[in-house]
Amino acid sequence: MIVPEVLKEDNYERWCIFMQHYLVAQDLWDVVLSNEMLHGEDSRESIKRNALALHTIKISCGAKKFDAIKEMNSAKDAWNALADLYKQPNGEGNKDTGIKTDERKQACIFVQSNAGVAACMIVPEVLKEDNYEKWRIFMEHYLVAQDLWDVVLSSKMPNHGEDSGKWIKRNASALHAIKISCGTEQFDRIKKLNSAKDVWNALADLHKRPNDTVFAGIRTIERKQAVTLLKDIRKGNSAAVKELFETHSQYSAALIENGSTALHVAITAGKIELAKELISVMSEEQLETKDKSGKTALSLAACKGSTEIVECLVAKNKKLLEMPDCEKKIPLVLACATHHKCLTLYLYSVTPIEILDPVNGDHLFFLLRECLRNHMFDIGLNLLSRFPDLIFHKSSLEPTPIISELVQMLSPLFAGIWYKPLPFWEWPFGGSNVQIS
Repeated sequence: MIVPEVLKEDNYERWCIFMQHYLVAQDLWDVVLSNEMLHGEDSRESIKRNALALHTIKISCGAKKFDAIKEMNSAKDAWNALADLYKQPNGEGNKDTGIKTDERKQACIFVQSNAGVAACMIVPEVLKEDNYEKWRIFMEHYLVAQDLWDVVLSSKMPNHGEDSGKWIKRNASALHAIKISCGTEQFDRIKKLNSAKDVWNALADLHKRPNDTVFAGIRTIERKQAVTLLKDIRKGNSAAVKELFETHSQYSAALIENGSTALHVAITAGKIELAKELISVMSEEQLETKDKSGKTALSLAACKGSTEIVECLVAKNKKLLEMPDCEKKIPLVLACATHHKCLTLYLYSVTPIEILDPVNGDHLFFLLRECLRNHMFDIGLNLLSRFPDLIFHKSSLEPTPIISELVQMLSPLFAGIWYKPLPFWEWPFGGSNVQIS
């Protein structure tokens, strides 16, 4: 099998990659790059190689594309004509294939003639989103049987000429076997990789399971249990979740979905009672676990406006009040930024004031800015009374001082006063008591 499917309207890029692999493997790529005819005894060989390359290209085209090139007698002309049809940069090479011009003959990905087999002869079905484990087992067996597994384990090329050439061929054979056994979506993710090891590792990362994450040196949770746990959390099945955590206490801090713990998932799902039960069984250290965005359970609850959960978390671990997320925002700032006024007032009352001191970072700057933007002026005025110089403070991330934003916010009001003539009884400062110079 030369290509997974014949050339059609919507698959040129994929077709082009596999076709180049095959042509180089058959030592025909130079024929596609040049129309130069050799002389003497070599001319007959040149004609044969051009005919073989031309046949390979034409037989891999669908009916419509074949009609466009059927009269052509040069492999190069046929290749360029197809490239023009799809408006692909051709010249000395197609950038999208990941093959560089000066490395066509040696570093180009290619396959041995016996590696162009149908995917069904390697694995029962091509790689999809939900069959990685089964696919991996069959693929590993195949690569071992073909004496290619060591290429997948190491991407180091031998320094010696003959050995390096053999390694390139074996790497290409492994690479082709893996790529041709991938479905379209999986192939698109690895199509530009030129190392069998890199492709293998990339696919492993793409299909990384929840139990591949480690917390405090403990392998966290098996995939089947993780799926069941997620379902129970989202349904609010407190009894089942509590029973699991009583049996496996380490699971309470396991990262089960997108870097989130069970507590993160419960807060996101709005399961308040379940979240409170999880908090009760988790240690202070476990409560400090962050998700992929750097948010602890307290930061997430602050964003959601879950006052009950916030109070439970603060009561158990006050250090959470000082822990910022990836954007360097503490829970107090997050509550304010997400328009939760009552929760902001509560967090403002329990957050240590020394944390807000400008010498300890930009927390105070962020808080005052969010107070102004969300019209929480009472908190803003209290902040300014404690830190009067804050209005001129500049953040390390935003060089514009607060006063600039304040002036911009109040400018419409001032514009109404200064530029629109008003009767004296509508003056904002008391009418006849105002002295006009």
